[in-house]
Amino acid sequence: MDVSNSFSVLRAPNAAERLNGLSLKEAFRIYVLDDSEIVALGKRVVNAKTSHAAVFSDGMFPGPMTSHFFWPLDVAAKSLEFNLVDQPLGLDSLPNPPDAVIAVSALLVDRFSALRDILADGKIVAFGTFAQTGIEGPIGRHQWMRSGTSIDVSNGDLCEGQDHRAMPRWTGLSLRLPETPNQPQNDIAPKVAEIPRKAQAQIQTKEKCRLDCVAWLEGMMSNPEIVPRSRDDLWAEAKSKWPNKLSNRAFLKARDDAIANKRAWAWKAPGPKPKSPQS
Repeated sequence: MDVSNSFSVLRAPNAAERLNGLSLKEAFRIYVLDDSEIVALGKRVVNAKTSHAAVFSDGMFPGPMTSHFFWPLDVAAKSLEFNLVDQPLGLDSLPNPPDAVIAVSALLVDRFSALRDILADGKIVAFGTFAQTGIEGPIGRHQWMRSGTSIDVSNGDLCEGQDHRAMPRWTGLSLRLPETPNQPQNDIAPKVAEIPRKAQAQIQTKEKCRLDCVAWLEGMMSNPEIVPRSRDDLWAEAKSKWPNKLSNRAFLKARDDAIANKRAWAWKAPGPKPKSPQS
């Protein structure tokens, strides 16, 4: 689809002023997911295939068997088209995407790229906490040009990697206008300080819960006597095992990790097994 006739406010002269003060998560929601053209086309796509609803309502990355929110910075429209179309088994060629899928894929990439470009151009600066040190600071604009990186749109993090295995490098990103020569440097300069012990303990507790959840899931997936359970069923039990400590996003990542570690593909989309031709 030609998006030259489609207008994105992120390409307007005052785009940086619009983004100033927003979190990265809010910016993605407002200027990508809630873009009026994307909303209209998204409804058509979801009406044809309800399993894509989470893409347009929550920002889940498109795909028939994905359950993550990591959007590659270099995502291409063709990739989204492929992920938004069912891929029937046994066919030599892939089905042609519907017009609505082609159009919404092009618009999603256009809006997402506009957000990335304004950060890469330095017109707006992202501030976040560097995961390795716990120190908050500005993110250099060249980081937005690196290959192999993604945005976790559910948390507003800049991550290393582009699928469920992606790891956050900067977390809790907020957007601010760059400093001007006449602006006092300490107006927006980050304060370098240690992470408060309480916050550090909370981070460690959440990660321990996620790892415990991985071990719990792997134990079930390794047992041939346990029938694969649905994602919702597992999430309901996980919430009761780790109340107020395990987020849905952490659970989904733990589930994906356990499936990959144990190669338990039957747990990816459990359901009735097809009858063999001889039965």
